[in-house]
Order: sequence, then structure tokens, then C-alpha cells
Amino acid sequence: MKYIYTLAFALITFFVNAQDPYLQQSNAEADALTRVISSKYQGALGMPADQVVRFNNKIEEFVLRRQKINALDMTTRDKLQLLQQLSHQETAEMANILTRPQLQRYRELKKEIQPVQVVVGEVE
Repeated sequence: MKYIYTLAFALITFFVNAQDPYLQQSNAEADALTRVISSKYQGALGMPADQVVRFNNKIEEFVLRRQKINALDMTTRDKLQLLQQLSHQETAEMANILTRPQLQRYRELKKEIQPVQVVVGEVE
């Protein structure tokens, strides 16, 4: 019985931590990019302070995911497809943070501020 409880606790802990964006390892590049992206949106969206915090956290979460996709060893076409899916998911999750008018403006600005593109490795 003790074994079952230990196994259940381990599985629950694993799945909860896998979903937590705060447990993702951030880096200096992601932090800087998050600040740049967020500052471009903040003036246009007119967000209050509490909304800005949630918005910044969500932006950072997706910057980290984007970096992971760009680091994958796969074809450019496959990466682009994954990045497009990620972009749609990001917009959908922003609907939980932004008001409808803000979300509409976010969608318009996102095409300019965060275009979907694949980072191709440097030529040596």
C-alpha cells in the first residue's frame, strides 16, 4: 500500500511540475526578448499592473517554448509548422488574460511584433 501511495505521489508531482511555466529554465536571452516584446505591447494595449505581470509571464513562457522549437533538429518546414501552432496557442491563452478589445489589438500587433519565423543556423 505504501508503494502505491509513493508511486501516485511521484506521478502527480511529475505531471504538475511539467505543466508549470515557472519551472521552465529561463535564460538571459529569453528575459531580454520578453522585456522587448512586452514593452512593445504595453503602450498599445493599456494594461493595468496586475494584467502586465500575467502578460509578461505568458510571453516569457512562449519565448522559452519558441527557443526550444528552434533548437530542435528537424526540417525548416516542420519547425515552421510547430511555430505556427505555438503562435495560435499563445493567442488562445492570451484570451484568458486580455479583454476582448485588447485581444483584438493584440492580434493585429502580433503580426508585426512576433511574426512566425524559423531561425536558421549560422553558416560557417
